Amino acid sequence: MKISWQVKTTGGLLKVLGLTLVLALPCLNQAQAQRTRNLAEDSPFLPPGYKKNLAAQKKKAAPPPKSPPRLKQNLELRGYVRIGGVWKFSIFDKRTNKSQWLALNERADGAGFSIVEFDTNNRDVVVKDGGEQATLSIKEPSGNPVPIAHLKAAARKPAPKPKTPVKPTVRKPTPQKPGTPVPRRRIVTPSNR
Repeated sequence: MKISWQVKTTGGLLKVLGLTLVLALPCLNQAQAQRTRNLAEDSPFLPPGYKKNLAAQKKKAAPPPKSPPRLKQNLELRGYVRIGGVWKFSIFDKRTNKSQWLALNERADGAGFSIVEFDTNNRDVVVKDGGEQATLSIKEPSGNPVPIAHLKAAARKPAPKPKTPVKPTVRKPTPQKPGTPVPRRRIVTPSNR
């Protein structure tokens, strides 16, 4: 039996397209149904009571978010300078391990805090973040030198041990047995023929 797909009229073309759609729609429906089906919940291989445990885990409430730490614990005043009549302050953020130079009433990038007030006598600044305010004093130097990265890495390597000079071993010639012929070296020269 031979099926011919040649279409000679537009009516025949519509019949072929209609037949194709009729045959393809159930396949598309089935594919859509399988995409929305959750195999993890419908698997016959799941242990008994799995669905109940899954539902109980989904119902558990998430823990409340932690309150943000206080400003005084996370910020340090590392230094200040007056350039052209404008005070600038170095504020170190322990959460991000980054330091920024800020002027009075200037907002920090990404952190949201700003310096509201500066007391030159006590060397204190008042930092405000939202509704919270904190007074920061300048951090006193510890007196310890700052380690240099490449020297720190070199200090970890153990110092190489000095090499002791190696004495060359001298071989003693072995005496020949009496009566053995002395090997002779022969020099072969080109002959002039």
